[in-house]
Amino acid sequence: MPYSSLAQNITDQIMEEQAKLGFDEKEIRLYYPLSSLCHIIKKQMSASEMDAFLQGFPAAVKESLGPVHHSFSEDRFCFHIPAEGVKWVHDHTPENTFIRQLVALIIKPGCKMTEIEQLFRKNGEIVVQPMDSDEFDTLIYFEQGPDSYFYCFQDDGFDIRYHRFLPGDYYDFGY
Repeated sequence: MPYSSLAQNITDQIMEEQAKLGFDEKEIRLYYPLSSLCHIIKKQMSASEMDAFLQGFPAAVKESLGPVHHSFSEDRFCFHIPAEGVKWVHDHTPENTFIRQLVALIIKPGCKMTEIEQLFRKNGEIVVQPMDSDEFDTLIYFEQGPDSYFYCFQDDGFDIRYHRFLPGDYYDFGY
């Protein structure tokens, strides 16, 4: 299916939100820059070409995510996922234990980067790199493991925060 990678990414985003905030059966909106969508579908397109490509997406995911629709302005796309789609992800998608463990670890008072690295190592072969960035100081990703995202961490000595990127987005941002 030409939309499978986009459907998977949307599912991943919903699962991450549920790991962070808990399950709430309400609609959500997910925003993607055009460049991210191009990385996801592995094809370069203009915004109007992407809009045309996405016209078939609602029919492709109707049974799982419900009546999804999208809109765009310039190079930014918004996907509206109805409450029934959010519930479907909760009820029918195997729990991503890694992301739940990561979120639980990060919110634990006194969490250390060594604990986060241990969690990653427990789940697969990883790469850990220091980052020269004002926003993040450590990059971790799986060479082999549960996902292909790049996780960027900032440890300010009190809290650790993270953001996960598609590899292409990470390189686009110039980190």
